[in-house]
Amino acid sequence: MSGASKSVSIKFISRVGTYMAMIQSPNGDLYQEYQRNGDKVTVMPDFSKTKPLLNFVCTSSRVAEGVSTPVSMRYYFNGVEITFDSAGKSSGLFTGLFERVVPSASQLYYGLRIVGNLVQASGYAPIVIKMVGKISAKAQSAEVTDDIQADYTIPVGPYTGTAYRVTIAAGRFQKSIFLFGIVMSALFALQVVKPKQEILILPAALHKSFLCTAFQFLRIFPNCFSA
Repeated sequence: MSGASKSVSIKFISRVGTYMAMIQSPNGDLYQEYQRNGDKVTVMPDFSKTKPLLNFVCTSSRVAEGVSTPVSMRYYFNGVEITFDSAGKSSGLFTGLFERVVPSASQLYYGLRIVGNLVQASGYAPIVIKMVGKISAKAQSAEVTDDIQADYTIPVGPYTGTAYRVTIAAGRFQKSIFLFGIVMSALFALQVVKPKQEILILPAALHKSFLCTAFQFLRIFPNCFSA
């Protein structure tokens, strides 16, 4: 029997309220598999081509704020801080692997775009991407600042040649998927990923809306999230 779980970081700040943070991938659940042939390593999917994005979504209990944008963001790869140059591209140990994404008119959140394959940088081990945002809020007459963090795990393993993966990605009409409590509503694209082949979009993705609760969703697609 399959199971599913999801965790978020929640922080209560006295006189300010509660903040909740999570990292979301509009591209669906990320993973990488590798195949070794002598000194040559083939990685699937190829992040240098797909360039997936991870968004840091922070919400505030203050009704007027809703989604809260941190004043700054730090990024970590398996516990090591990622540094960036003036152009927002990763430098040092992680040169050529990441691009920093900042909020703009077309981008709601701080984020991290992956532009290179991560398997070798992680030593063929699972990857944990951590983002630490600094939040600032007024409490009475004082300005209060604090850090809130969230992490995202990217599974890494050898390519077997037999696995099929089902993942949920934001559809054409919605940029992000929100999951708070047990209620989830979004426009989904249901994707079946076949090894070394293109992603197949099932007919459900062509519908204008695909609305369900998280409870119903997990009953229909119990294997869509990692256990």
